Amino acid sequence: MCPDIWVPPSSKSEPPVLIGKGHKTLEGKWIFSRKITLRNPKNNRTQELCILDDELSDDALGQLIGEAYENFLRDTNDLAERKPPTREERLQVGDALRELRAHSVKRHESTNGKIYY
Repeated sequence: MCPDIWVPPSSKSEPPVLIGKGHKTLEGKWIFSRKITLRNPKNNRTQELCILDDELSDDALGQLIGEAYENFLRDTNDLAERKPPTREERLQVGDALRELRAHSVKRHESTNGKIYY
């Protein structure tokens, strides 16, 4: 396996990691794990692709990555870009956290760890 394989634009590939020998064959061929992070440049969403292989050629690996990238783009292009929460949303989250903390304090103050009887 050659460490230089084709990856889609704005994506990155980590070098292959040796996992061990496979038990399927009598020869016990080596199995490698390769992690590729796919990134959609349109909305900055990412997905990690982990490939375990022992006999994939570089062309077959590139074909597999290309198909996964096309499926990822098709699934994520319609999704909106993640936007930071608005002031109202942050206030709602803060209220929920305060309520959770108050509930936790009440639970710890009770003798049996329950506040509902």
